Amino acid sequence: MNILQILCNLIGDVIYICAWRRRRVLLGNLYGVYGDRSEDWRRRLARETCRRMVEMGLVALISPFWTREQYRKRIVMDEADRTMLEASMQSERSVVVLVPHFSLMEMITAMPLILDYERPAGVIYRPLGMRWIERWVKRTRERFGLKLLSRKEGFLEAQAILRQGGAVAVLFDQNAGARGLLTTFCGRLASTTELPGLLAEKFQSDVFYLYTQRLGFMRAKMVCEPLIGAKDAASITYESNRWLEHKLRTSTSLSGNWLWMHSRWRTQDEPRQRLRIQSKKDRLVETLAFLGQKSLERKTRFWIRMPNWLGDVVMAIPLIRALEKSRPDAEITLLARAHFIPLLKALQIGHKHLPLPQKGWRYYWRLLKYRNLYPETYVTLPNSLRSDFEAFFIGAPQRFGIERARKRPFLTHTWRLTQKHQTERWVALFQHFGLLERPDLSPLESSYDNNNGPIGCICGTENFPAKRWPVEHWRTIIQASKKQFVLFGTQRDVDICNAVAHGLKNVENRAGQTDLVSFAAQLKSCSLVITNDTGGMHLANALGVPIVALFGPTDVTRTGPIFSAPKMILKSSTRSMADIEPKEVFKHITGLL
Repeated sequence: MNILQILCNLIGDVIYICAWRRRRVLLGNLYGVYGDRSEDWRRRLARETCRRMVEMGLVALISPFWTREQYRKRIVMDEADRTMLEASMQSERSVVVLVPHFSLMEMITAMPLILDYERPAGVIYRPLGMRWIERWVKRTRERFGLKLLSRKEGFLEAQAILRQGGAVAVLFDQNAGARGLLTTFCGRLASTTELPGLLAEKFQSDVFYLYTQRLGFMRAKMVCEPLIGAKDAASITYESNRWLEHKLRTSTSLSGNWLWMHSRWRTQDEPRQRLRIQSKKDRLVETLAFLGQKSLERKTRFWIRMPNWLGDVVMAIPLIRALEKSRPDAEITLLARAHFIPLLKALQIGHKHLPLPQKGWRYYWRLLKYRNLYPETYVTLPNSLRSDFEAFFIGAPQRFGIERARKRPFLTHTWRLTQKHQTERWVALFQHFGLLERPDLSPLESSYDNNNGPIGCICGTENFPAKRWPVEHWRTIIQASKKQFVLFGTQRDVDICNAVAHGLKNVENRAGQTDLVSFAAQLKSCSLVITNDTGGMHLANALGVPIVALFGPTDVTRTGPIFSAPKMILKSSTRSMADIEPKEVFKHITGLL
Protein backbone atom coordinates (compact mmCIF):
# COMPACT_ATOMS: atom_id res chain seq x y z
CA MET A 1 0.00 0.00 0.00
CA ASN A 2 1.60 3.28 -1.13
CA ILE A 3 1.46 6.65 0.58
CA LEU A 4 -1.32 7.96 -1.68
CA GLN A 5 -3.52 4.99 -0.89
CA ILE A 6 -2.89 5.36 2.85
CA LEU A 7 -3.73 9.07 2.61
CA CYS A 8 -6.85 8.32 0.59
CA ASN A 9 -8.08 5.81 3.17
CA LEU A 10 -7.29 8.18 6.02
CA ILE A 11 -9.25 11.06 4.47
CA GLY A 12 -12.15 8.70 3.77
CA ASP A 13 -12.19 7.61 7.41
CA VAL A 14 -12.12 11.24 8.58
CA ILE A 15 -15.10 12.04 6.33
CA TYR A 16 -16.97 9.04 7.70
CA ILE A 17 -16.30 10.03 11.31
CA CYS A 18 -16.62 13.82 11.12
CA ALA A 19 -19.20 14.53 8.39
CA TRP A 20 -22.00 13.26 10.60
CA ARG A 21 -24.89 14.69 8.57
CA ARG A 22 -23.68 13.05 5.38
CA ARG A 23 -22.87 9.88 7.31
CA ARG A 24 -26.47 9.82 8.49
CA VAL A 25 -27.67 10.03 4.86
CA LEU A 26 -25.18 7.34 3.87
CA LEU A 27 -26.18 4.92 6.63
CA GLY A 28 -29.88 5.63 6.08
CA ASN A 29 -29.53 4.79 2.37
CA LEU A 30 -27.73 1.56 3.20
CA TYR A 31 -30.37 0.65 5.78
CA GLY A 32 -33.11 1.18 3.19
CA VAL A 33 -31.51 -1.33 0.82
CA TYR A 34 -29.72 -3.70 3.21
CA GLY A 35 -32.04 -3.57 6.20
CA ASP A 36 -31.68 -7.34 6.58
CA ARG A 37 -27.92 -7.04 7.18
CA SER A 38 -26.30 -6.15 10.50
CA GLU A 39 -25.51 -2.58 11.51
CA ASP A 40 -21.80 -3.48 11.73
CA TRP A 41 -21.85 -4.79 8.15
CA ARG A 42 -23.51 -1.60 6.90
CA ARG A 43 -21.02 0.59 8.77
CA ARG A 44 -18.09 -1.29 7.24
CA LEU A 45 -19.63 -0.79 3.81
CA ALA A 46 -20.20 2.91 4.59
CA ARG A 47 -16.55 3.38 5.55
CA GLU A 48 -15.47 1.60 2.36
CA THR A 49 -17.76 3.88 0.33
CA CYS A 50 -16.15 6.99 1.84
CA ARG A 51 -12.68 5.70 0.95
CA ARG A 52 -13.71 4.94 -2.62
CA MET A 53 -15.31 8.39 -2.95
CA VAL A 54 -12.03 10.04 -1.95
CA GLU A 55 -10.16 7.79 -4.38
CA MET A 56 -12.50 8.87 -7.17
CA GLY A 57 -11.89 12.52 -6.28
CA LEU A 58 -8.14 11.91 -6.29
CA VAL A 59 -8.33 10.33 -9.75
CA ALA A 60 -10.23 13.39 -10.98
CA LEU A 61 -7.40 15.62 -9.74
CA ILE A 62 -4.33 13.70 -10.90
CA SER A 63 -5.52 11.80 -14.00
CA PRO A 64 -5.17 14.91 -16.22
CA PHE A 65 -1.42 14.56 -15.70
CA TRP A 66 -1.23 10.89 -16.69
CA THR A 67 0.26 10.02 -20.05
CA ARG A 68 -1.51 7.73 -22.50
CA GLU A 69 0.75 4.87 -21.44
CA GLN A 70 -0.01 5.43 -17.76
CA TYR A 71 -3.72 5.42 -18.51
CA ARG A 72 -3.48 2.17 -20.49
CA LYS A 73 -1.74 0.52 -17.54
CA ARG A 74 -4.61 1.48 -15.25
CA ILE A 75 -7.56 0.53 -17.48
CA VAL A 76 -8.27 -2.91 -18.91
CA MET A 77 -11.23 -4.34 -20.80
CA ASP A 78 -12.06 -7.90 -21.76
CA GLU A 79 -11.65 -8.61 -25.44
CA ALA A 80 -15.24 -9.83 -25.76
CA ASP A 81 -16.62 -6.61 -24.26
CA ARG A 82 -14.34 -4.47 -26.42
CA THR A 83 -15.34 -6.32 -29.59
CA MET A 84 -19.05 -6.08 -28.78
CA LEU A 85 -18.96 -2.33 -28.10
CA GLU A 86 -16.71 -1.56 -31.08
CA ALA A 87 -18.97 -3.54 -33.43
CA SER A 88 -21.97 -1.52 -32.31
CA MET A 89 -20.13 1.81 -32.55
CA GLN A 90 -18.91 0.96 -36.06
CA SER A 91 -22.36 -0.07 -37.29
CA GLU A 92 -24.93 2.27 -38.76
CA ARG A 93 -26.82 2.47 -35.47
CA SER A 94 -26.07 5.06 -32.81
CA VAL A 95 -25.21 4.01 -29.26
CA VAL A 96 -26.51 5.24 -25.89
CA VAL A 97 -24.26 4.24 -22.99
CA LEU A 98 -25.63 4.08 -19.43
CA VAL A 99 -22.98 4.83 -16.80
CA PRO A 100 -23.63 4.21 -13.07
CA HIS A 101 -21.87 6.02 -10.22
CA PHE A 102 -19.27 3.42 -9.36
CA SER A 103 -15.87 4.61 -8.17
CA LEU A 104 -13.22 5.37 -10.83
CA MET A 105 -16.02 6.26 -13.29
CA GLU A 106 -13.89 9.31 -14.21
CA MET A 107 -11.78 6.94 -16.26
CA ILE A 108 -14.56 6.66 -18.83
CA THR A 109 -13.16 9.78 -20.50
CA ALA A 110 -10.14 7.66 -21.52
CA MET A 111 -12.24 5.08 -23.38
CA PRO A 112 -10.96 6.27 -26.80
CA LEU A 113 -7.56 4.87 -25.74
CA ILE A 114 -8.85 1.29 -25.62
CA LEU A 115 -11.62 1.35 -28.24
CA ASP A 116 -11.23 1.54 -32.00
CA TYR A 117 -13.95 3.77 -33.51
CA GLU A 118 -14.10 6.87 -35.69
CA ARG A 119 -17.53 8.34 -35.05
CA PRO A 120 -18.13 11.18 -32.57
CA ALA A 121 -18.73 10.36 -28.93
CA GLY A 122 -19.71 12.44 -25.91
CA VAL A 123 -20.74 12.17 -22.29
CA ILE A 124 -23.41 14.32 -20.64
CA TYR A 125 -22.19 15.83 -17.37
CA ARG A 126 -23.30 18.28 -14.72
CA PRO A 127 -21.45 21.59 -15.22
CA LEU A 128 -19.51 23.14 -12.35
CA GLY A 129 -20.18 26.56 -10.87
CA MET A 130 -16.77 28.23 -11.32
CA ARG A 131 -15.80 29.06 -14.89
CA TRP A 132 -12.06 28.52 -14.55
CA ILE A 133 -12.62 25.05 -13.06
CA GLU A 134 -15.15 24.33 -15.80
CA ARG A 135 -12.63 25.25 -18.51
CA TRP A 136 -9.92 23.10 -16.86
CA VAL A 137 -12.26 20.11 -16.56
CA LYS A 138 -13.34 20.29 -20.20
CA ARG A 139 -9.77 20.72 -21.45
CA THR A 140 -8.36 17.81 -19.47
CA ARG A 141 -11.30 15.40 -19.97
CA GLU A 142 -11.62 16.00 -23.70
CA ARG A 143 -7.96 15.45 -24.57
CA PHE A 144 -8.53 11.87 -25.83
CA GLY A 145 -11.50 12.76 -28.05
CA LEU A 146 -14.54 12.18 -25.85
CA LYS A 147 -16.60 15.38 -25.81
CA LEU A 148 -18.18 16.70 -22.59
CA LEU A 149 -21.80 17.81 -23.09
CA SER A 150 -23.29 20.13 -20.48
CA ARG A 151 -26.65 19.10 -19.04
CA LYS A 152 -27.71 22.75 -19.35
CA GLU A 153 -27.01 23.29 -23.02
CA GLY A 154 -25.58 20.11 -24.51
CA PHE A 155 -28.72 18.17 -25.41
CA LEU A 156 -28.87 19.48 -28.96
CA GLU A 157 -25.24 18.50 -29.43
CA ALA A 158 -25.96 15.05 -27.98
CA GLN A 159 -28.76 14.58 -30.51
CA ALA A 160 -26.47 15.72 -33.31
CA ILE A 161 -23.90 13.08 -32.30
CA LEU A 162 -26.55 10.33 -32.27
CA ARG A 163 -27.92 11.52 -35.60
CA GLN A 164 -24.44 10.93 -37.05
CA GLY A 165 -24.41 7.38 -35.66
CA GLY A 166 -22.14 8.28 -32.74
CA ALA A 167 -22.26 7.41 -29.05
CA VAL A 168 -23.52 9.37 -26.04
CA ALA A 169 -22.93 8.33 -22.44
CA VAL A 170 -25.31 9.36 -19.63
CA LEU A 171 -24.97 9.03 -15.86
CA PHE A 172 -28.37 7.48 -15.25
CA ASP A 173 -28.51 6.77 -11.51
CA GLN A 174 -28.52 10.27 -10.03
CA ASN A 175 -31.52 11.84 -8.30
CA ALA A 176 -33.32 13.60 -11.17
CA GLY A 177 -35.32 15.91 -8.88
CA ALA A 178 -38.66 17.37 -9.94
CA ARG A 179 -37.87 16.83 -13.64
CA GLY A 180 -37.41 13.08 -13.31
CA LEU A 181 -39.93 10.26 -13.45
CA LEU A 182 -41.33 9.10 -10.12
CA THR A 183 -40.44 5.41 -10.12
CA THR A 184 -38.96 2.96 -7.65
CA PHE A 185 -35.36 1.95 -7.08
CA CYS A 186 -34.50 -0.87 -4.69
CA GLY A 187 -38.16 -0.88 -3.70
CA ARG A 188 -38.19 2.78 -2.61
CA LEU A 189 -39.60 5.87 -4.33
CA ALA A 190 -36.98 7.58 -6.46
CA SER A 191 -36.81 10.24 -9.16
CA THR A 192 -35.15 8.78 -12.26
CA THR A 193 -33.93 10.53 -15.40
CA GLU A 194 -35.72 9.53 -18.59
CA LEU A 195 -33.07 11.14 -20.82
CA PRO A 196 -31.23 7.94 -21.89
CA GLY A 197 -34.52 6.26 -22.76
CA LEU A 198 -35.78 9.26 -24.72
CA LEU A 199 -32.54 9.48 -26.71
CA ALA A 200 -32.45 5.75 -27.40
CA GLU A 201 -36.10 5.64 -28.48
CA LYS A 202 -35.84 8.70 -30.72
CA PHE A 203 -32.73 7.50 -32.58
CA GLN A 204 -33.36 3.74 -32.30
CA SER A 205 -29.99 3.40 -30.62
CA ASP A 206 -28.28 0.34 -29.24
CA VAL A 207 -28.10 0.62 -25.45
CA PHE A 208 -25.22 -0.61 -23.29
CA TYR A 209 -24.22 -0.40 -19.65
CA LEU A 210 -20.62 0.62 -19.13
CA TYR A 211 -19.21 0.54 -15.61
CA THR A 212 -15.92 0.32 -13.76
CA GLN A 213 -14.98 -2.74 -11.76
CA ARG A 214 -12.26 -1.75 -9.32
CA LEU A 215 -9.17 -3.98 -9.52
CA GLY A 216 -7.00 -2.06 -7.08
CA PHE A 217 -5.94 1.43 -6.11
CA MET A 218 -6.63 3.66 -9.16
CA ARG A 219 -6.92 0.58 -11.37
CA ALA A 220 -10.14 -0.48 -13.04
CA LYS A 221 -11.66 -2.89 -15.49
CA MET A 222 -14.25 -1.49 -17.90
CA VAL A 223 -17.21 -3.83 -18.19
CA CYS A 224 -19.80 -3.57 -20.95
CA GLU A 225 -23.21 -5.26 -20.95
CA PRO A 226 -26.03 -4.82 -23.47
CA LEU A 227 -29.47 -3.72 -22.33
CA ILE A 228 -31.65 -6.49 -23.69
CA GLY A 229 -35.33 -6.34 -24.58
CA ALA A 230 -36.34 -2.79 -23.70
CA LYS A 231 -36.83 -0.50 -26.71
CA ASP A 232 -39.13 2.34 -25.65
CA ALA A 233 -38.09 5.14 -23.29
CA ALA A 234 -40.15 3.97 -20.32
CA SER A 235 -38.95 0.36 -20.46
CA ILE A 236 -35.32 1.46 -20.75
CA THR A 237 -35.77 3.66 -17.68
CA TYR A 238 -37.39 0.92 -15.59
CA GLU A 239 -35.00 -1.80 -16.79
CA SER A 240 -31.88 0.26 -16.04
CA ASN A 241 -33.06 0.75 -12.46
CA ARG A 242 -33.70 -2.98 -12.13
CA TRP A 243 -30.29 -3.83 -13.59
CA LEU A 244 -28.44 -1.57 -11.15
CA GLU A 245 -30.53 -2.82 -8.23
CA HIS A 246 -29.49 -6.38 -9.09
CA LYS A 247 -25.82 -5.39 -9.19
CA LEU A 248 -25.98 -3.68 -5.81
CA ARG A 249 -27.80 -6.58 -4.18
CA THR A 250 -25.62 -9.37 -5.57
CA SER A 251 -22.10 -7.92 -5.67
CA THR A 252 -20.43 -6.77 -2.46
CA SER A 253 -17.50 -5.28 -4.39
CA LEU A 254 -19.80 -3.18 -6.58
CA SER A 255 -22.00 -2.10 -3.67
CA GLY A 256 -18.91 -0.83 -1.83
CA ASN A 257 -17.95 1.23 -4.87
CA TRP A 258 -21.30 2.92 -5.51
CA LEU A 259 -21.89 6.52 -4.45
CA TRP A 260 -24.23 5.90 -1.51
CA MET A 261 -23.64 9.32 -0.01
CA HIS A 262 -25.78 11.19 -2.53
CA SER A 263 -29.50 11.61 -1.84
CA ARG A 264 -30.73 9.10 -4.43
CA TRP A 265 -34.10 8.59 -2.72
CA ARG A 266 -34.78 12.19 -1.76
CA THR A 267 -38.15 12.67 -3.39
CA GLN A 268 -41.70 13.40 -2.21
CA ASP A 269 -40.17 14.98 0.90
CA GLU A 270 -41.41 18.57 0.63
CA PRO A 271 -42.79 19.15 4.17
CA ARG A 272 -46.15 20.57 3.06
CA GLN A 273 -46.65 17.55 0.76
CA ARG A 274 -44.81 14.89 2.75
CA LEU A 275 -47.87 12.88 3.78
CA ARG A 276 -49.05 12.27 0.23
CA ILE A 277 -47.59 11.17 -3.10
CA GLN A 278 -47.88 13.83 -5.79
CA SER A 279 -45.86 14.22 -8.98
CA LYS A 280 -46.58 15.50 -12.47
CA LYS A 281 -44.45 12.63 -13.75
CA ASP A 282 -45.84 9.87 -11.56
CA ARG A 283 -44.98 6.53 -13.19
CA LEU A 284 -45.55 4.30 -10.18
CA VAL A 285 -48.42 2.34 -11.73
CA GLU A 286 -46.36 1.71 -14.87
CA THR A 287 -43.31 0.78 -12.80
CA LEU A 288 -45.27 -1.76 -10.77
CA ALA A 289 -46.71 -3.27 -13.95
CA PHE A 290 -43.22 -3.55 -15.46
CA LEU A 291 -41.86 -5.23 -12.32
CA GLY A 292 -44.88 -7.51 -11.96
CA GLN A 293 -45.80 -6.10 -8.55
CA LYS A 294 -49.32 -5.42 -7.27
CA SER A 295 -48.43 -2.71 -4.77
CA LEU A 296 -45.59 -0.54 -3.57
CA GLU A 297 -43.21 -1.91 -1.00
CA ARG A 298 -43.56 -0.11 2.32
CA LYS A 299 -40.02 1.20 2.66
CA THR A 300 -40.39 4.92 3.42
CA ARG A 301 -39.88 5.07 7.16
CA PHE A 302 -42.57 7.12 8.97
CA TRP A 303 -42.57 7.09 12.76
CA ILE A 304 -45.42 8.32 14.97
CA ARG A 305 -44.85 9.04 18.64
CA MET A 306 -48.14 7.98 20.20
CA PRO A 307 -49.85 9.91 23.04
CA ASN A 308 -49.45 8.89 26.66
CA TRP A 309 -53.14 8.25 27.47
CA LEU A 310 -55.35 5.45 26.16
CA GLY A 311 -58.12 7.78 24.98
CA ASP A 312 -55.69 9.86 22.95
CA VAL A 313 -54.10 6.71 21.50
CA VAL A 314 -57.52 5.56 20.27
CA MET A 315 -58.35 9.01 18.87
CA ALA A 316 -55.12 8.90 16.82
CA ILE A 317 -56.09 5.66 15.06
CA PRO A 318 -58.04 7.33 12.18
CA LEU A 319 -54.96 9.40 11.35
CA ILE A 320 -52.75 6.34 11.14
CA ARG A 321 -55.23 4.58 8.88
CA ALA A 322 -55.46 7.67 6.66
CA LEU A 323 -51.67 7.95 6.40
CA GLU A 324 -51.47 4.29 5.44
CA LYS A 325 -53.77 4.99 2.47
CA SER A 326 -52.25 8.37 1.57
CA ARG A 327 -48.69 7.00 1.48
CA PRO A 328 -48.93 3.40 0.21
CA ASP A 329 -45.12 3.27 0.35
CA ALA A 330 -45.01 4.16 4.07
CA GLU A 331 -43.78 1.77 6.71
CA ILE A 332 -45.49 3.19 9.79
CA THR A 333 -43.71 2.57 13.07
CA LEU A 334 -45.55 3.44 16.27
CA LEU A 335 -43.43 4.49 19.25
CA ALA A 336 -45.61 4.08 22.32
CA ARG A 337 -45.66 3.28 26.00
CA ALA A 338 -44.99 -0.42 26.44
CA HIS A 339 -48.45 -1.38 27.72
CA PHE A 340 -50.11 0.04 24.58
CA ILE A 341 -48.07 -2.12 22.18
CA PRO A 342 -50.09 -5.38 22.54
CA LEU A 343 -53.34 -3.49 21.95
CA LEU A 344 -52.02 -1.71 18.84
CA LYS A 345 -50.80 -5.03 17.46
CA ALA A 346 -54.12 -6.74 18.22
CA LEU A 347 -56.01 -3.94 16.42
CA GLN A 348 -53.51 -4.14 13.51
CA ILE A 349 -52.70 -0.45 13.70
CA GLY A 350 -49.27 0.41 12.27
CA HIS A 351 -46.70 -1.91 10.73
CA LYS A 352 -44.03 -1.90 13.41
CA HIS A 353 -44.26 -1.15 17.12
CA LEU A 354 -41.49 0.04 19.44
CA PRO A 355 -41.87 0.45 23.21
CA LEU A 356 -40.64 3.56 24.96
CA PRO A 357 -38.05 2.72 27.63
CA GLN A 358 -38.96 2.99 31.29
CA LYS A 359 -38.22 6.41 32.74
CA GLY A 360 -34.95 6.75 34.60
CA TRP A 361 -31.39 7.90 34.19
CA ARG A 362 -30.79 5.30 31.46
CA TYR A 363 -33.84 6.38 29.42
CA TYR A 364 -31.95 7.98 26.54
CA TRP A 365 -29.22 5.36 26.61
CA ARG A 366 -31.89 2.73 25.89
CA LEU A 367 -33.48 5.01 23.29
CA LEU A 368 -30.13 5.24 21.50
CA LYS A 369 -30.62 1.89 19.75
CA TYR A 370 -33.54 3.36 17.79
CA ARG A 371 -31.13 5.70 15.98
CA ASN A 372 -29.93 2.69 14.01
CA LEU A 373 -33.42 2.25 12.51
CA TYR A 374 -33.07 5.57 10.60
CA PRO A 375 -36.60 7.03 10.59
CA GLU A 376 -37.10 9.54 7.78
CA THR A 377 -40.17 11.42 9.04
CA TYR A 378 -41.22 11.55 12.69
CA VAL A 379 -44.61 12.90 13.80
CA THR A 380 -44.93 13.53 17.53
CA LEU A 381 -48.49 13.68 18.86
CA PRO A 382 -47.79 14.55 22.53
CA ASN A 383 -47.08 18.16 23.41
CA SER A 384 -44.01 17.78 25.61
CA LEU A 385 -40.38 18.73 25.59
CA ARG A 386 -39.47 15.11 26.27
CA SER A 387 -41.23 13.79 23.16
CA ASP A 388 -39.66 16.55 21.05
CA PHE A 389 -36.18 15.70 22.30
CA GLU A 390 -36.86 12.01 21.63
CA ALA A 391 -37.47 12.85 17.97
CA PHE A 392 -34.28 14.91 17.80
CA PHE A 393 -32.26 12.29 19.67
CA ILE A 394 -33.41 9.43 17.43
CA GLY A 395 -32.16 11.44 14.45
CA ALA A 396 -35.13 11.76 12.09
CA PRO A 397 -34.34 14.51 9.53
CA GLN A 398 -37.99 15.63 9.43
CA ARG A 399 -39.81 16.10 12.75
CA PHE A 400 -43.42 17.36 12.75
CA GLY A 401 -45.71 18.46 15.58
CA ILE A 402 -48.30 20.98 16.78
CA GLU A 403 -47.09 24.36 18.04
CA ARG A 404 -49.07 25.66 20.98
CA ALA A 405 -48.08 28.52 23.30
CA ARG A 406 -44.41 27.63 23.37
CA LYS A 407 -41.96 27.08 20.56
CA ARG A 408 -40.76 23.54 19.83
CA PRO A 409 -37.08 23.98 18.90
CA PHE A 410 -36.34 20.25 18.58
CA LEU A 411 -38.89 19.90 15.76
CA THR A 412 -38.08 20.91 12.19
CA HIS A 413 -41.64 21.87 11.15
CA THR A 414 -44.78 22.71 13.13
CA TRP A 415 -48.42 23.59 12.61
CA ARG A 416 -50.00 26.34 14.71
CA LEU A 417 -52.82 25.13 16.98
CA THR A 418 -56.48 26.03 16.43
CA GLN A 419 -59.49 25.23 18.63
CA LYS A 420 -60.77 21.86 17.43
CA HIS A 421 -61.51 18.36 18.65
CA GLN A 422 -58.27 16.58 19.53
CA THR A 423 -58.55 14.27 16.51
CA GLU A 424 -59.39 17.22 14.26
CA ARG A 425 -56.25 18.96 15.50
CA TRP A 426 -54.19 15.98 14.44
CA VAL A 427 -56.08 15.85 11.13
CA ALA A 428 -55.16 19.51 10.56
CA LEU A 429 -51.55 18.75 11.51
CA PHE A 430 -51.35 15.89 9.00
CA GLN A 431 -53.12 17.95 6.31
CA HIS A 432 -50.67 20.79 6.89
CA PHE A 433 -47.94 18.33 5.91
CA GLY A 434 -49.73 17.03 2.85
CA LEU A 435 -52.30 14.42 3.88
CA LEU A 436 -55.17 14.28 1.36
CA GLU A 437 -56.91 11.14 2.58
CA ARG A 438 -59.82 11.91 4.89
CA PRO A 439 -59.58 9.88 8.12
CA ASP A 440 -61.88 6.86 8.21
CA LEU A 441 -64.07 7.11 11.33
CA SER A 442 -65.82 3.80 10.82
CA PRO A 443 -65.32 1.35 13.70
CA LEU A 444 -62.37 -1.03 13.61
CA GLU A 445 -64.77 -3.98 13.72
CA SER A 446 -66.68 -4.23 10.43
CA SER A 447 -69.88 -5.46 12.07
CA TYR A 448 -71.22 -5.54 15.60
CA ASP A 449 -74.24 -7.48 16.81
CA ASN A 450 -74.19 -8.55 20.44
CA ASN A 451 -77.54 -7.57 21.94
CA ASN A 452 -77.49 -10.51 24.33
CA GLY A 453 -74.24 -9.53 26.02
CA PRO A 454 -73.94 -7.84 29.42
CA ILE A 455 -73.84 -4.08 29.91
CA GLY A 456 -70.34 -2.83 30.57
CA CYS A 457 -69.64 -0.05 33.07
CA ILE A 458 -66.42 1.98 33.18
CA CYS A 459 -66.75 3.57 36.60
CA GLY A 460 -63.29 5.08 37.06
CA THR A 461 -61.12 7.58 35.21
CA GLU A 462 -57.43 7.53 34.44
CA ASN A 463 -56.41 10.86 35.88
CA PHE A 464 -59.35 13.11 36.82
CA PRO A 465 -61.68 12.27 39.78
CA ALA A 466 -64.14 15.03 38.83
CA LYS A 467 -65.01 13.06 35.67
CA ARG A 468 -66.43 10.14 37.71
CA TRP A 469 -70.17 9.50 37.96
CA PRO A 470 -71.10 8.96 41.64
CA VAL A 471 -71.14 5.42 43.05
CA GLU A 472 -74.80 5.80 44.11
CA HIS A 473 -75.86 6.58 40.54
CA TRP A 474 -74.10 3.47 39.19
CA ARG A 475 -75.84 1.33 41.82
CA THR A 476 -79.23 2.85 40.97
CA ILE A 477 -78.83 1.92 37.28
CA ILE A 478 -77.77 -1.65 38.06
CA GLN A 479 -80.58 -2.20 40.58
CA ALA A 480 -83.20 -0.87 38.15
CA SER A 481 -82.29 -3.33 35.39
CA LYS A 482 -82.63 -7.08 35.00
CA LYS A 483 -79.59 -7.18 32.67
CA GLN A 484 -76.21 -8.53 33.73
CA PHE A 485 -73.53 -5.85 34.30
CA VAL A 486 -69.73 -6.02 34.13
CA LEU A 487 -67.52 -3.42 35.83
CA PHE A 488 -64.20 -2.48 34.21
CA GLY A 489 -61.33 -0.45 35.59
CA THR A 490 -57.62 -0.32 36.31
CA GLN A 491 -55.99 -1.31 39.58
CA ARG A 492 -56.59 2.24 40.79
CA ASP A 493 -60.33 1.84 40.20
CA VAL A 494 -60.73 -1.30 42.32
CA ASP A 495 -62.08 0.55 45.40
CA ILE A 496 -64.69 2.43 43.37
CA CYS A 497 -65.83 -0.71 41.56
CA ASN A 498 -65.99 -2.66 44.82
CA ALA A 499 -68.29 0.03 46.24
CA VAL A 500 -70.52 -0.13 43.15
CA ALA A 501 -70.74 -3.93 43.16
CA HIS A 502 -71.22 -4.40 46.91
CA GLY A 503 -74.26 -6.60 47.63
CA LEU A 504 -75.54 -6.65 44.01
CA LYS A 505 -76.14 -10.03 42.36
CA ASN A 506 -76.39 -9.01 38.70
CA VAL A 507 -72.89 -7.53 38.47
CA GLU A 508 -69.40 -8.94 37.89
CA ASN A 509 -66.43 -6.85 39.00
CA ARG A 510 -63.38 -7.19 36.71
CA ALA A 511 -61.56 -4.05 37.84
CA GLY A 512 -57.78 -4.58 37.90
CA GLN A 513 -58.07 -8.01 36.24
CA THR A 514 -57.46 -7.17 32.57
CA ASP A 515 -54.65 -5.98 30.37
CA LEU A 516 -55.52 -3.81 27.37
CA VAL A 517 -55.89 -6.68 24.90
CA SER A 518 -58.25 -8.69 27.12
CA PHE A 519 -60.05 -5.46 28.08
CA ALA A 520 -60.77 -4.83 24.38
CA ALA A 521 -61.97 -8.41 23.91
CA GLN A 522 -64.33 -8.15 26.89
CA LEU A 523 -65.68 -4.79 25.71
CA LYS A 524 -66.64 -6.46 22.42
CA SER A 525 -68.67 -9.03 24.37
CA CYS A 526 -70.90 -6.28 25.81
CA SER A 527 -74.22 -5.23 24.33
CA LEU A 528 -73.59 -1.65 25.48
CA VAL A 529 -71.11 0.27 27.60
CA ILE A 530 -71.90 3.09 30.05
CA THR A 531 -68.77 5.12 30.59
CA ASN A 532 -67.19 8.22 32.01
CA ASP A 533 -64.97 10.36 29.75
CA THR A 534 -61.94 8.07 29.78
CA GLY A 535 -59.73 5.98 27.52
CA GLY A 536 -62.04 2.97 27.74
CA MET A 537 -64.84 5.10 26.28
CA HIS A 538 -62.77 5.77 23.16
CA LEU A 539 -61.73 2.13 22.89
CA ALA A 540 -65.32 0.84 23.11
CA ASN A 541 -66.40 3.42 20.53
CA ALA A 542 -63.54 2.41 18.21
CA LEU A 543 -64.54 -1.25 18.49
CA GLY A 544 -68.11 -0.43 17.43
CA VAL A 545 -69.72 -1.11 20.82
CA PRO A 546 -72.73 1.18 21.51
CA ILE A 547 -71.93 3.60 24.33
CA VAL A 548 -73.62 6.01 26.69
CA ALA A 549 -70.90 8.55 27.48
CA LEU A 550 -71.18 10.78 30.56
CA PHE A 551 -69.48 14.19 30.49
CA GLY A 552 -69.15 16.67 33.34
CA PRO A 553 -66.24 19.14 33.48
CA THR A 554 -64.60 18.08 30.22
CA ASP A 555 -65.37 19.45 26.75
CA VAL A 556 -67.26 17.06 24.46
CA THR A 557 -66.21 19.05 21.40
CA ARG A 558 -62.55 18.40 22.19
CA THR A 559 -62.45 14.90 23.69
CA GLY A 560 -65.76 13.27 22.72
CA PRO A 561 -65.96 9.86 21.00
CA ILE A 562 -65.27 10.16 17.27
CA PHE A 563 -66.05 6.82 15.63
CA SER A 564 -69.37 6.36 13.83
CA ALA A 565 -70.64 3.58 16.10
CA PRO A 566 -73.95 4.08 17.99
CA LYS A 567 -73.45 6.50 20.86
CA MET A 568 -75.36 8.78 23.17
CA ILE A 569 -73.58 11.63 24.95
CA LEU A 570 -75.00 13.11 28.15
CA LYS A 571 -73.41 16.39 29.20
CA SER A 572 -74.02 17.96 32.62
CA SER A 573 -75.20 21.55 32.27
CA THR A 574 -73.57 22.39 35.62
CA ARG A 575 -70.30 20.54 34.79
CA SER A 576 -70.98 18.31 37.84
CA MET A 577 -71.25 14.58 37.17
CA ALA A 578 -73.70 14.21 40.09
CA ASP A 579 -76.28 16.22 38.14
CA ILE A 580 -76.60 13.57 35.42
CA GLU A 581 -79.68 11.66 36.64
CA PRO A 582 -79.76 7.83 36.52
CA LYS A 583 -83.28 7.89 35.02
CA GLU A 584 -81.92 9.92 32.07
CA VAL A 585 -79.14 7.39 31.55
CA PHE A 586 -81.58 4.48 31.86
CA LYS A 587 -83.81 5.99 29.17
CA HIS A 588 -80.91 6.12 26.70
CA ILE A 589 -79.81 2.59 27.60
CA THR A 590 -83.26 1.36 26.63
CA GLY A 591 -83.12 3.35 23.39
CA LEU A 592 -79.77 1.91 22.30
CA LEU A 593 -80.71 -1.66 23.21
